[in-house]
Amino acid sequence: MDTITLQWEVVPIVKSSLKMKMKALGFGLSRYKERLTALERRYGMASEDFVAKFNAGELGDAADWFEWQYLLDAYRSLCPDEEAGMRNGERDKRRERG
Repeated sequence: MDTITLQWEVVPIVKSSLKMKMKALGFGLSRYKERLTALERRYGMASEDFVAKFNAGELGDAADWFEWQYLLDAYRSLCPDEEAGMRNGERDKRRERG
């Protein structure tokens, strides 16, 4: 990894920029999560169940399915650690319903 040397005067600007970027990413993540949750409620299935059915060709080609896949991919790419927790939480929900 390369090392970057900054002049002391620019450090507050860099810090501020990084904080703004983190805030924007957090906002994006919450929006993705809200939309994913809405789709799960609307169609009565967890995202992991959706992925399995969609990939198996069981759902057809409705626009919502492609949006769901896009949102899930985007969410996972922004927050891979959350993805594992999301899968575990969905697995727990299925056990409770089970």
